[in-house]
Amino acid sequence: MTDKDKFLAEIPRQSIIKVAANYNFLKWAEKYVKEVILAAGSVDTKKAKLNDLKKFVFFFVATFKGDIRLWRPVATEAFRDELLKQEYKPATINRILATVKHFAGFCFCSSKLKELPSPIRGVANVKSENLRPKALDEKTIAKLRNTAVNMIFTAEGKVGQLREKQMPLTLYKTHRDYVVFEMLLCTGLRVSEVCNIKLDNIDRTRERTWWLVNLKTKAQRIRDLPIPTRFVSVLEKYMEIRQGLVDRLGVDSGYLFISKSGNTLSRRSVEGLFKKLERLYFADYNESIRIYPHLLRHTFALNKLKSLNGDLPQLSRLLGHVGLGHVQRYTVPSDMDMENAMDG
Repeated sequence: MTDKDKFLAEIPRQSIIKVAANYNFLKWAEKYVKEVILAAGSVDTKKAKLNDLKKFVFFFVATFKGDIRLWRPVATEAFRDELLKQEYKPATINRILATVKHFAGFCFCSSKLKELPSPIRGVANVKSENLRPKALDEKTIAKLRNTAVNMIFTAEGKVGQLREKQMPLTLYKTHRDYVVFEMLLCTGLRVSEVCNIKLDNIDRTRERTWWLVNLKTKAQRIRDLPIPTRFVSVLEKYMEIRQGLVDRLGVDSGYLFISKSGNTLSRRSVEGLFKKLERLYFADYNESIRIYPHLLRHTFALNKLKSLNGDLPQLSRLLGHVGLGHVQRYTVPSDMDMENAMDG
């Protein structure tokens, strides 16, 4: 079953009344899913937009019985208010509304519905305080790095206890997990970008350092990114270990980070790595910690902004953004910054 079929199968059709095809709300939703959501973007983006649209479709079908002529600004505002009642965060509500508004533009700009009024005119987003993204402090980063390194030493110490067939895979997996963690932390890449790096994306011919070239971003743009010089030796050693596993498997998918079967590493595997790091961190320091891949991207961004002396255009380029809108939130003062300002 395709993503589109799954989306349509979950709609409560008993609530729908019969209307002419041009005014069938579900037909327009199906057309939007097929021609817009599933046509472009990363897997994660498609999934997020499908989930956002599904919330609105459920609400509209249950309330207005599937006649798109009944979709007016008051209906969009009622949906927004329903999300508020369900205690969604303002940022989440505004993201969902962005999908709904784009869907409305797709429908009502069509010649078949042009005579109808726009259902989003005057519909405002939810106001919220522009919060600084969460990030790890230097002390926690150092402890996490220590935990990740200990993961390798622990695996190497158990080599004698492993069967001969298990040894190469266990050592490879441990080194791979460590390098994935370090790459996320020192490059600020998204987890999807890291999982999709191929050996051909690594340019080792430049004079100063290696580069990642022709990387595909979340928005399907192509960009290049230098690898920090201190990370090159770590990556080089990992690639030697990776080659040993590939020689043993007799197959090479070409991806930098591969699974035990030689295929590309999945997002779920990376999320599993972070759960493992949380457990190991607790064992090392008797402290609970909540970490996830995108937290390392925020950590990279905030630390890099300091070293760049607030150069937002440079930070935006390093993170793979086109404009400055996405990086301005990193300039929001932290609680500590505000305390220091008051005492200064």
